[in-house]
Amino acid sequence: MKKTLGEKIKELRIQKMYSQGEIANELGVSKAMISYIENDEKIPSIPLLKRLAKLLDVSLDYLVNEEG
Repeated sequence: MKKTLGEKIKELRIQKMYSQGEIANELGVSKAMISYIENDEKIPSIPLLKRLAKLLDVSLDYLVNEEG
């Protein structure tokens, strides 16, 4: 089954043992924004996606590719 962008981000965040607050602080966004992204309620901007990919040590392609 294909994972949504939010599901991938949440899974990676948990694997890396980051809290939503820690990710938010690193990226300069609110904890609520991270929650919205993980629940697929908001789509992050491309610059934010790039920073998320770097922080989570994955490629941007992995995050946005429907096959992942």
